[in-house]
Amino acid sequence: EQTNRRGITVDDHLVMKGSGGSIYAIGDCTATAYAPTAQVASQQGAYLARVFKQMSKRDSLEQNLGAARVQEPESVPKLEKQLEKASNPRPFHYSHQGSLAYIGSEKAIADMSIFNGNVRVLFCFQTRQLRNITDCIWRCCNLFVLEERVLEHVILAP
Repeated sequence: EQTNRRGITVDDHLVMKGSGGSIYAIGDCTATAYAPTAQVASQQGAYLARVFKQMSKRDSLEQNLGAARVQEPESVPKLEKQLEKASNPRPFHYSHQGSLAYIGSEKAIADMSIFNGNVRVLFCFQTRQLRNITDCIWRCCNLFVLEERVLEHVILAP
């Protein structure tokens, strides 16, 4: 049933069409309306993690519902409502976080959304400025990672 030459055809829940709901596909191997970028794949991965967690919750609710019908009939309506909610996952929705591009001669351009996507901002800057900011962030991150590793060894040491 897969006839798209661009990639695997998936539905709004990232389920491969024609798989009967048992195969999921994410990232640039899929033929969706979204650009094949890491930003999209990352959000798709997070979405599928939530869906799998919801499926696990649904399975445990089904088991609890069977036991509750016998032991605690008064809790059945509440469990049925939770089961109905867990059985209907929302479709995937992509949220664009922005783009960054190097345009030559030590210049770059950034397109970002702020205030929950209500305002779009376009930045043009020299990469020397970006390099200084990036160096600062990189050094702070390395310092935090180093500190975490030192603490990990101190706490976990026998």
